[in-house]
Amino acid sequence: MRLAVTLAAVEGELRLPWNYLERLQALVYRWIRAADEHLARTLHAQGYAYGAHRYKLFVYSLLHGEHSKGEREGVRLWGELRWWIASPRSELIEALAVGLLRVEEVLLGRNRLRVERVCVEPMPEFGSEAYFRTLSPVVVSTVAESDGRRVKRFLAPEEPDFGRVLGENLRRKAALLGVESDARVEFEPVRMRSRLFCVHGTFVRAWEGWFRLRATPELLWVGYETGFGERNGQGFGMVAVVPKL
Repeated sequence: MRLAVTLAAVEGELRLPWNYLERLQALVYRWIRAADEHLARTLHAQGYAYGAHRYKLFVYSLLHGEHSKGEREGVRLWGELRWWIASPRSELIEALAVGLLRVEEVLLGRNRLRVERVCVEPMPEFGSEAYFRTLSPVVVSTVAESDGRRVKRFLAPEEPDFGRVLGENLRRKAALLGVESDARVEFEPVRMRSRLFCVHGTFVRAWEGWFRLRATPELLWVGYETGFGERNGQGFGMVAVVPKL
């Protein structure tokens, strides 16, 4: 299920630092907590487990303004603001919706935002492939050896391991949701660019733009609802379906 939230800056425009995803994450937990404190506490502390892996099973986008301008210290947005939040867990989305509908204004940093609309978007029908545009950048990483130590290495879309690791991540989340699949996942970047984020003091290399994915309809649905790649609960990997490019 996917919520589309329309917001408006009370002062007419919104100024945010480039690394504002963690501020949005705080809002998500605040709204869930307002409706279901136990769910928020459980989600924050442990999430949903699959073997040694844990997933939050929700994803949210960057803020998308009707008008935007990048500046040295961050981004300036004005006009209608759109924000998307998705999860395959109905109880999570319902708690979010309840929490959202209880407030008229949202404080994001020093910015006051007015909640204009909250609606549920219809689910696309998936076939064996889909074209996506990122609403928030995708993160894919692996562990490599360096000087005898195991270190995290962020992968680029043109590397063969990017699609492999993305597919493995997608199948684990699918299995957690009861969708068992060993189907092949084929990733093809169409036009993507790199962005560096700092999240809770950690630098994260992510990729935004357009890509094509071939997989089963069930796996495409899982990626659409939970986010592609990793760190979805920090706001990475949310997509929109676009026509064939």
